[in-house]
Amino acid sequence: MAIPESDALTGRRQFVLQAAALCLPAWVQAAPPAHDPFGFIRPPRRLHEISVLNSANQRIALQRLLAGKVTAVQLMFTGCSAICPLQGALFAAVAAKISSQDKDLQLISLSIDPLTDTAAAMRQWREQFAAHPLWQVLAPREQDLSAILALLKGPIVGNERHSGNIFLFDRQAQLVYKTAEMPPASHVLEMLHAFAGRKT
Repeated sequence: MAIPESDALTGRRQFVLQAAALCLPAWVQAAPPAHDPFGFIRPPRRLHEISVLNSANQRIALQRLLAGKVTAVQLMFTGCSAICPLQGALFAAVAAKISSQDKDLQLISLSIDPLTDTAAAMRQWREQFAAHPLWQVLAPREQDLSAILALLKGPIVGNERHSGNIFLFDRQAQLVYKTAEMPPASHVLEMLHAFAGRKT
C-alpha cells in the first residue's frame, strides 16, 4: 500500500533533522531539546531596567551586571528548606568547576522573596555553600518581581514562583537558554562555556 504523502514528508523531515543533528557541535547535541519548558530561547529575551540589592547592601542595575558576561541565573529564597538548598549545592558544584580563566562567567542566585531576603540573609545563605567570588545573591524590588518571573518562567499559575531551572544569559544580557529542572552541574558549566565560545 502506498504511503500517504504527508507521512512520507514527515519521514523525510525526521531523517533530515536527525542527519543535521549529527553535524552539530557536541555541546548542542548533548543539550536538552529546544522546546518548552526548556531549551534554547528564540528569539532571545531581554529584561527591562531592574534594580537589585546585593549581599553588601548595595543597589545595582541587573542589566549592568549581566552585560559583558555569560551568566547562569537560578531562582531561590533564603527561607526555603525544600528545593533551594539543593539549588545552592548545585551552584556550589558549578562554582567549584569554574577555573581562573573563567572570569567572563558568573552565577546569580535571584531571590523571589525580596521583602524578606535582606543583604545579611543573602550573605549568610551563600556563605553556607562556600561562597565563590563569581557567584552573587541578589534580590529585586518587589514591584519588579512579576516582570522577572514572566520573562524567565512565562505565565505564572497561582502563586507558584519556584523553579528548579537554570536560566542562561549571553554577553548582551539576553536570556538565551533554559535548562531542565535541577540539571547536573556539568551541563550548566558546559552551557556557560558554550555561550562564552569555549569548548569543554
